[in-house]
Amino acid sequence: MRRRERVAARIITPLRETATLAILGPGDTFGELALLGAELRRATVTALKPGETRSLHAIDFAAPRRRHSEATEVLLALLARTMVGLSEQVVDALYLAADRRRATPGR
Repeated sequence: MRRRERVAARIITPLRETATLAILGPGDTFGELALLGAELRRATVTALKPGETRSLHAIDFAAPRRRHSEATEVLLALLARTMVGLSEQVVDALYLAADRRRATPGR
């Protein structure tokens, strides 16, 4: 979870180009899959300006997650929100001309 800054989530494409997947701002999250045990990273997140970032490691989250099932539910809700946003971006990329695509904050 982050506070007070914007970050960019980027990947390297099969053509070895850098693609920005999202610009995330205050209140947005990243790394939810890692808290559920996924080890494979999907993107690199880089601060656009100096700021403050808070992190939570999976090992530190495991015990509270076992004790409080709501924690897993919150993670799943965050992932579902991400999936909806990504689905909208895919539809836009496939069916809208570049000048008509929506500028989606966050994801």
